[in-house]
Amino acid sequence: YNGDYQSYVTRSTERVPYILLFINNYDVFQDSFDFEDVMNKLSRECAKYGIIIIPTVNTTGGMRYKLRQNFKSDITLQFNDQDDYSMIIGNTRKLYPADIYGRGLVKLDNIYEFQTAHIFNDEEQTDELAKVIDELNVKYKTKAPKIPVVPEIVLIDDLRENIKNLSSVPLGINKDTIMPETFNLKENYVTLVSDSDDSVDRDNFVRSFAKLLAKVPNNNTVLLDVDSKIQSDYDKVSYADGNFEEVINKICDSMEYQYKLYVDNNYNKEVFNTTNTTSIIINGFTKFLSRITDQAKNRFLGALKNCKDTNQFSIICVDRVDNLKKLEYDEWYKKVIQNNYGIWIGNGVADQTLIKTNIGFKKTNNEIPSGFGVVIKNTKVNLVKLVNDGENISKVDDSL
Repeated sequence: YNGDYQSYVTRSTERVPYILLFINNYDVFQDSFDFEDVMNKLSRECAKYGIIIIPTVNTTGGMRYKLRQNFKSDITLQFNDQDDYSMIIGNTRKLYPADIYGRGLVKLDNIYEFQTAHIFNDEEQTDELAKVIDELNVKYKTKAPKIPVVPEIVLIDDLRENIKNLSSVPLGINKDTIMPETFNLKENYVTLVSDSDDSVDRDNFVRSFAKLLAKVPNNNTVLLDVDSKIQSDYDKVSYADGNFEEVINKICDSMEYQYKLYVDNNYNKEVFNTTNTTSIIINGFTKFLSRITDQAKNRFLGALKNCKDTNQFSIICVDRVDNLKKLEYDEWYKKVIQNNYGIWIGNGVADQTLIKTNIGFKKTNNEIPSGFGVVIKNTKVNLVKLVNDGENISKVDDSL
């Protein structure tokens, strides 16, 4: 039927009803949701597919000009300024609606004054409408889904059903898609989490992310907190803010053992089918390296390079951008880090060169709202409301 509704109705024995899409207060809608491109395309092509869009707008400038050109019919109700009628429907030849509730002008083959029909007597309208709504609720069980919005706080429980394995770890809610934004910690064996100023938002995210990783099935989570900045009541997280030499040697024992197992089995990853994966978060990475001996440092960096292909470990390096930049020419860094993937917290993503981002984002988006981060995948940026364990919220409430 050439993708045309009228052709289908004319030539087909089946009947498909028109779809009427009402958007009340469109000017509020466009300020609250970023659907401009979708609306431009939908309003341009909708009639062909049997869809009729009927938006209401509160002001003459409430709909952007480009979108407004797609609507061929205009109905105006009462305006305070008579000049506004000509802005919407053209020259009215001094025809204006009488000052009566429901009176307006419509442009058809000519411009006409009309009176809106009242569905009930004014004094009965509220009660009668309530009755109609109740009847429709009984008759029709299908409900329109709520328009999704980014929540003020993204709690770990909000992402629980998306916590499956290290190949798809949820970080928060994508601002554009309003869907969980995930990150592959297996393919990105060493992941950078950075900002420009050691922000509180970064601490909140790292603490919350550690708790989320602890819920990944068959995964052990280790958190090394160099400056004791994110102490918390952790469950199933091996937390350390001291004795780093001892801790890192135990980690290296595990990494070296699993690498040897991998080599001895002809580099067959099936040898790890019954072995838990391990996520290691190092909060204050460069300072951590300075607090262990050269021997322990070299052992750890060597194990880091060897274990990349085992897919048994994920390392999250957290530090300020200027600190991490000092490492990017080191041999181990170039071998294990993909610099077009990472997580950026706070403002300044367009000014940094640690993690490569696409050019389009740099031109328009450098200020990041509090609680949001930029998740970068192959230079593509995603603005994400990051997961929060709620701990910082309670502290704020206690201070009020």
